[in-house]
Amino acid sequence: MPRRIFTITSKEDPNKKIVLNSLSYELALEEALNELGWTISEDCDEPYKSMFEDEHMMSLQSQNLSN
Repeated sequence: MPRRIFTITSKEDPNKKIVLNSLSYELALEEALNELGWTISEDCDEPYKSMFEDEHMMSLQSQNLSN
């Protein structure tokens, strides 16, 4: 898969740019955040947390059964 070049430019100072050579948009954003000293995490609203936890547990159980 060819790598693509992404350029992230500051809105405050257009001379500030981060040029990234990455496989995907998501990987480029992750690299840019790392370069800026930031990190990203994911969460969800309370009503959905138990639903995602249940899906994760079911996935783990099916993996254990198939092994």
